[in-house]
Amino acid sequence: MKVRSMKFEVRSIFVCLMLTLVSCNKDYSSPELEKHFTEAQIKDLNKINDFFISEILKSENQNFLIAFDNFFNECRTKGIDAIYSTMKLEDFDKVLNSISKSTMDEIWVVSSGVIKENRTKFNRLAPKYNGKYQRFLKDIGKENEIVKKYSDRMIATGDYNPGLFDESLINSYKKIDYGSEQIQIILAIHYFSVIYVYLNIENRL
Repeated sequence: MKVRSMKFEVRSIFVCLMLTLVSCNKDYSSPELEKHFTEAQIKDLNKINDFFISEILKSENQNFLIAFDNFFNECRTKGIDAIYSTMKLEDFDKVLNSISKSTMDEIWVVSSGVIKENRTKFNRLAPKYNGKYQRFLKDIGKENEIVKKYSDRMIATGDYNPGLFDESLINSYKKIDYGSEQIQIILAIHYFSVIYVYLNIENRL
């Protein structure tokens, strides 16, 4: 009986461990994401969000709200340049190179700008007009006024409007559900895009 009991306990521990590992490695999805993106594209979105959490928020086993709150307060008090000054453009490029072209093309258009000081060109990630990501934002915006304003402004200007976005966050900070992975993905793509441009400019000054 003892041998059987021990075997059962070991087997139970093994099953629990496997379930834990599977749940930790499972990519987040939702009906809204699945409506607009393929399974492979959703995995790519999760890669961007994972990078946002680990490398931009610098989260150390904190929940998303605490990590983002620290990041956002630092942006407000020190300026976003103090945040991106510790980051490397190469790390952002690695993320972009790790996701598929089909995902890239549904989120961004890679365009170029010109630095006034030295007339040097730099790369920027502009929103893809009417791509899957913008349609996803429109759907979320049907039930989320903050996302709706963000989406409408993005479509109207063809840009991420970081200043206006930060102002919207300040005014609506307590109304945002930071526990929603969909909101996390929106924040991740926004700040990834904005910081990528800053780093490109910085590297060419």
